[in-house]
Amino acid sequence: MRKMFCGVVVVTAISAVELAWAQSPGVIDPVRQVSVNVALCTLNPGRTMADVDAVQQMWLSAADEGEHNAITYQLTPRYVSGPSAFDIIWLDYIPYDQLAQSSEWWDDNAQDVRAALDEVVTCQASLNTNNLRYANDAFSEDGTGFFYWDWCTRLDGVTNAAVAARRNEFFQGLSEAGPRGAWSVMYPYFGMRDGNRLGEFAHTVMLPDWTALTAIHEYWASGGWQGTVDFEENVAQCTGPNIYDLTVLNRPRTPWFQ
Repeated sequence: MRKMFCGVVVVTAISAVELAWAQSPGVIDPVRQVSVNVALCTLNPGRTMADVDAVQQMWLSAADEGEHNAITYQLTPRYVSGPSAFDIIWLDYIPYDQLAQSSEWWDDNAQDVRAALDEVVTCQASLNTNNLRYANDAFSEDGTGFFYWDWCTRLDGVTNAAVAARRNEFFQGLSEAGPRGAWSVMYPYFGMRDGNRLGEFAHTVMLPDWTALTAIHEYWASGGWQGTVDFEENVAQCTGPNIYDLTVLNRPRTPWFQ
């Protein structure tokens, strides 16, 4: 369980500082790439979310003590189906040049936190790569919002270059439309997704509020679905988006660009 929190990065740590990366209006150039530690967790028998809250406070205290310089999210299911219906997910984003030192600190100083987590939840852990591609007003002031997550795998005969080209077209379209949120592409690395689940890459979106979430829904219903159908018929098969309630648990102590 230690690995689930030890310095990982879910790329969209969007604050006023990080928005400085965005090339108006919203496209990130160059792409901001970070490491993200992902923990997909289910409650152990007899445990409740109250137990999760208690052990999470232990983690937060350790994060303060160790000056954990990552951005960490807690996700809980809102509109989720199938094998993606975990009770709680933690995402921990951190730059590559800080990952080793942070992970070593957690290994050496937070064994009690790991043991407490193991008592409450059972998790699938992976270390992923996250590329932030677009950002515009990603979070509300209280650090809550929604997380849109859709895993995809290329269709037979489709090259990575073809996927990248289609994705670049999409982000240029976002730049013209200017929606609120932060769009990233996540790639599995250590702890790869197994062979019976789609997962060469994931499209993820941080949405600040219901208005932003509803805008995506309305766009899709009003014709945006055609682009989704074309993508899945000609480029990649996807799970379809799942939506989670998002809470920011930890923010970087120092700006990552320094």
